[in-house]
Amino acid sequence: MLSFFALIVAMFVTMMLIPPLMRSAVRYDFVDRPDRRKLHGQPVPRIGGVAMVAGAVTPVLLWIEPNQQILGLLYGIAVLLVFGLWDDRAALDYRVKFIGQVLAVGVAVFYGDIVIRYVPFHSFDPIPEAVAIPLSLFALLGVTNAVNLADGLDGLAGGTMLLSIGMLCLLAYSVQDTGLFVVAMAMVGSIVGFLRYNVSG
Repeated sequence: MLSFFALIVAMFVTMMLIPPLMRSAVRYDFVDRPDRRKLHGQPVPRIGGVAMVAGAVTPVLLWIEPNQQILGLLYGIAVLLVFGLWDDRAALDYRVKFIGQVLAVGVAVFYGDIVIRYVPFHSFDPIPEAVAIPLSLFALLGVTNAVNLADGLDGLAGGTMLLSIGMLCLLAYSVQDTGLFVVAMAMVGSIVGFLRYNVSG
């Protein structure tokens, strides 16, 4: 039941914040202007990520007991949000954006201890830290950039992440990991709330 509330709250917060943020985006020039590489013919607000972060984080702050991993996740999201807003406003060089990604992933891995310690078809024993940490950094950076590369058509990146995190919800539920289940459901809710506007534009 808690996970259901997390989904609903995340979706509601995201959907409620997007309209005023869209108006503010135009006023403060947080827009994606059309060019020969873009499919849209008029400026499109680029501030939906703020609403999604607010939607996803709200249930976590309300119902999840903060621990090192949760804090590492939240701090990493905050770093990505800052660099994302900066990029939306100033069109950052790819090297600066990559630095932001490295910082966010570093916070999650080294502070939050969000590390891949078990890999399929290896054994039931954890892999050595000398392998686990570089693997975790590489995987998180890879996923982050994969989502960025998919962000071209309406609903593509959001739909892809909806399917991926939906599977994470099933895995979390199957092992009765309540904390992860609530976090994943909150992310699903924020994506659904965002897609309501993303695919209609």
